[in-house]
Amino acid sequence: MSATLYQWYYQTKKMIEKACKLEQAHAAERDLVQDWQSTVDILEDRCPGFKERYEKNKKMQGSFTPEQIDFICYQIGDWYLEWKDRMVIDLDKGQHRLGFAKEALKSLICGE
Repeated sequence: MSATLYQWYYQTKKMIEKACKLEQAHAAERDLVQDWQSTVDILEDRCPGFKERYEKNKKMQGSFTPEQIDFICYQIGDWYLEWKDRMVIDLDKGQHRLGFAKEALKSLICGE
């Protein structure tokens, strides 16, 4: 499963859902959304894992409040700024601090 293709699929599904919620869509916009849906249907037929993964992600994201999502995003941003220059020690020897950095992120988000 291509990560890039799945991201496109995911974003397109979200746009379709948003567009369907709009009540004042013009005919051209409705046609465009139908074309997007046709493309999504083709992807779901050829890559059945996409739909299952999308539904799983949607269900998980629905369990967070907007405040929780904001908190997590800010924590990840702060973590990235702190760790981006300290993650790799020596690429030639394959040394990194990814495990330690991951635990630091987990502590930021979940607590000790």
